[in-house]
Amino acid sequence: MAYDKLFELINKKKLINPSNVDKAIFDKMSLSKLISLAVELGLSIESESSPPNTLSLQDYHFLANSNMSGLYEGGCTYSECRLQRVDQLCRFATLYSDSVYIQSYFDWLNHLQIPENPYQEYHFRDSISGSIQIINAIKPLIQNGIIRFLPTGIAVCKTCYTQLVEQEKALNAELNKQIKQLEKLYSYTTSADLKVRSTPSSLDGHTYEFHVTCDEELFDHGEYVTYISQLPPILLEKLANQPSLKKHRLSASEILRAHVNRKLLRAIAMDVSCLKFYCSNANLKYLTDRAIDIPFLQAATKEDNLLKYNEVLSTQLMFEMPFFSDIPLSSLLKIRANEYDAFIAYRETINHLVNQYITQGRKLSPKIAKQIYSDIIKPNVSELDKRISSIRKSAILRSLVDVAVSVSSLTFGLYGNYLSPPFQAALISLGLLEGINTAKSLPKIIKTPPEIRNDNFYFLLKLSKMSRVI
Repeated sequence: MAYDKLFELINKKKLINPSNVDKAIFDKMSLSKLISLAVELGLSIESESSPPNTLSLQDYHFLANSNMSGLYEGGCTYSECRLQRVDQLCRFATLYSDSVYIQSYFDWLNHLQIPENPYQEYHFRDSISGSIQIINAIKPLIQNGIIRFLPTGIAVCKTCYTQLVEQEKALNAELNKQIKQLEKLYSYTTSADLKVRSTPSSLDGHTYEFHVTCDEELFDHGEYVTYISQLPPILLEKLANQPSLKKHRLSASEILRAHVNRKLLRAIAMDVSCLKFYCSNANLKYLTDRAIDIPFLQAATKEDNLLKYNEVLSTQLMFEMPFFSDIPLSSLLKIRANEYDAFIAYRETINHLVNQYITQGRKLSPKIAKQIYSDIIKPNVSELDKRISSIRKSAILRSLVDVAVSVSSLTFGLYGNYLSPPFQAALISLGLLEGINTAKSLPKIIKTPPEIRNDNFYFLLKLSKMSRVI
């Protein structure tokens, strides 16, 4: 099993049950012990992570963005929201991919930092607690190699490093252009309230707090809070003229001048920039649920295949396909393992539908995605279910006739006095019991015919029998 050291450490610390995790992280551990734990967790993941080998773009290996990976800074930081995003990613991984790479939750180079005030400490504890709960929740997929962690860094020679630095400069220039364009665009679709603080608070020492309402494609739930140290002169003048002001609704021009959305857009840009390296060098497919990632991806790469593929993937993942949220991940994994040939056939069918849209140059809107599911996929599953029911009914009827003939023959022997009384009594018991047991076990005895098991939608049908989603 993969990442044994990681789960041995979690078990050793008794960080299994969610309530125990929260209690240990928030109530029992000192900050120094918590930092040591985070370092240990990071090292255990790093020791068992390796860069993905160069793969074929035709394969089913993906790299998830920070939001889908459930990183603390990737989207809403609430633990349930993080778990929900990762659960959806894992269902996609189980139902479609060979493997999905995510960034380490305990990466001190890119994600974690030692807290310097009570506000930072709370979020540090919240981050560690939620991350451990996520790892426990997706343990079966991690151990089976379907979910994998990216290493925090890779070794490169001096020449390659110099080239990478130059490429990084050029890439950052393109991403900064995109940030400015999107800042202007979202200034018209964003509303922001400035909450004025008379003195710097414990919130990183920032005086200015903004409550932002925006498009959901920009941030989960369409709202977030951000903190800014400096304000543009126009706002400083307004505050100076109104010393008692506690709240101010910004205009579009003020939102743009205060760079309210810049911190968020920069984080998304850096996320795309970091992961683009692995996508290009290992032929991983960039996996996103945020439409806002696409313009940054377009600025970061000129690879047509990668762009076209991700434009399709960014729309509601795959065709509004059901993720069977009511089936435990462990059960999905078991069905995939037991019906692997059916899983491959199903995946190839879905991929064929994707490629049809790519080659036609058509944009896969949510409306069309739902239509494809309703018009093509669901009817095929329903028809296959009817075929199986018909085949099983016919097989059961034939078997019941055989049972009836056997019982009739036994009855003829008994009443025709062709058998001795003791032997008759034994046969009555055995014969009737066998007939009853045979009738009861018929549904289990009758096997699914090969032509049904080889159907492209048989895997989806097997899942639907355990779920109420489809």
